[in-house]
Amino acid sequence: MPDEPSLGEVARRLERMEARQEELWRELTARKVDAELYQRDRREDERRFTELERDLISEVAARKAALDEERKAREKAVADERAGREAGDKAIVDRLQQTGTNWRQVLFSGLLPSLFFIVTIAVTVLLALRSGK
Repeated sequence: MPDEPSLGEVARRLERMEARQEELWRELTARKVDAELYQRDRREDERRFTELERDLISEVAARKAALDEERKAREKAVADERAGREAGDKAIVDRLQQTGTNWRQVLFSGLLPSLFFIVTIAVTVLLALRSGK
């Protein structure tokens, strides 16, 4: 039986194991948290998560409202620009229609003076032909 440990060696090993077990037990009890404290911490965590969730929901709603406002402002700006462009086009058309020529202007400023000029030249040519004979 030379390979087997002696009784004293077995006792020493048992004492070391017990000492190690006591040391581990002390570490575990030092880390132990009271159930009431644990429950209070869990309630506080839940309260914080609920607050964060509420804040997040309000932030999402605020961002959606801001995006809707921005979209409406852009649509209004586009509509205003379109209305302004149409008003400008209408003003140009009105101005062209007002300054355009009508039949009286053509008659008095173009046809009659041209007709008188042609008649004057014809009379002058006829007079020159008669006086030259």
